[in-house]
Amino acid sequence: MTQASLISTIHHEIYTSIGTSVTDPWELYEPRARVNGGFEVILARHRITKSRLVAIQPLRDIDSTTAVTQIRRNSHRSFPELLDHMADSPQQYLVWEPWEASLADMLASNCDVTDHEIVEIIWPVLSGIAFLRKQGLALVSLTESHVLLMAQGSVKIGCQLRLHERTRRTRGVGQGSQHDRISHCGIPLTRETVPIPWSQLVR
Repeated sequence: MTQASLISTIHHEIYTSIGTSVTDPWELYEPRARVNGGFEVILARHRITKSRLVAIQPLRDIDSTTAVTQIRRNSHRSFPELLDHMADSPQQYLVWEPWEASLADMLASNCDVTDHEIVEIIWPVLSGIAFLRKQGLALVSLTESHVLLMAQGSVKIGCQLRLHERTRRTRGVGQGSQHDRISHCGIPLTRETVPIPWSQLVR
C-alpha cells in the first residue's frame, strides 16, 4: 500500500469513527486555487482520485467543535454540504463540497440569464432564509458572492450565521457575543426536483 493510500485509509477510519480527521488536509488534497463563496476557501484536488474536488476552509478564531456542531445541527439543502472536519493541531479545517462559480462571477461575465434560471437562483435563497428564520438564525450578510452555482445546476448559499434579532432578545444574548455569530458555513439547499443544467451561455 502506498503512503498516500495508507493516509487515505487512516483518514476514512478516523472520520467514520469520531467525525473528525486528525490529519493534515494537504497530505490528502492538492491546493489548486483560492476562491471566495462568502468566505475564503481553497479549492483542492484529491491526490489519488484526481476527479474529486473539495473546498477547504481554514478555521480562524472559531471554536471548531461548536462550529461543526452548529453547522450539522442546522444542515439544510440550501447550503454546501460539510464533508469533513480535519485537524492538524493547532490548525482546524472544514472541508466543503465544491462549487463552480458564484452569482457575482455570472454577473461579471455579462451573459444573458433566462427567466427560468432567475427562478432557479431565487428559490433556494428564499428557502434557505426561511429555514434559518425557523431556527432563530439569520444571515450576517447576503451578496451576489454568497450565492453559489453548483456543477449539477443547483444553487446554494455560502454564509455566516448569527442569531436572529428576535431570538437574541428572547435568549438575552448581546450583539457580537460569542454565541451571536456561529460560524462561516453553508447549508445544502435545492428543490426536491432534479436540478436543471445551466444553459450553454451561462456555463
